[in-house]
Amino acid sequence: YSGMKHGFADNKYMDFPKIFSSQVSPECRADAATRKMMVAYPINTEAEMATALQLGLIVQAGVQVDGAFGSFDSDGISRASGRYANHSIHIYGMKKINGEFVYEMGNTWGATWGPKRNGSCFLRNRGVILQ
Repeated sequence: YSGMKHGFADNKYMDFPKIFSSQVSPECRADAATRKMMVAYPINTEAEMATALQLGLIVQAGVQVDGAFGSFDSDGISRASGRYANHSIHIYGMKKINGEFVYEMGNTWGATWGPKRNGSCFLRNRGVILQ
C-alpha cells in the first residue's frame, strides 16, 4: 500500500542509487504525493494474481534477487525461487509456456535488462512472493 501512502515520483526526481526512504529528497516526496493510488487490493494466492491479471490489473509483488533471479532458461523464464523478497516488481501479464503459466514482469534496471534485453522477463509462480 505504499502507492496509496506515498505515491509515485517522476524518474527525474530520483537520485539513483539513492533509493531508500531516508535518502529521498523533499522534492521527490512532494512530486510522489501528487500521484497516489486511489485503491489497492491485497493478493495472497496465485489464483488471485491470475484473476487480477486477467482483469487487466497490475500486480505488485516481491522477488528474491540473487544469482538465480538473473539466470534465465531458453524461454526467458527466470530461475528465481523465492524464499524472501528483497526487490519489488510489477507483474503485468501471464503466458502459457510449455504447459505452465508464467508471469511477465518489468524491472526497473533499465530497458536492456533481461534475457531478451527489453527490460522484462517471465517468472514461475515459485519466483513470485506475494506475502
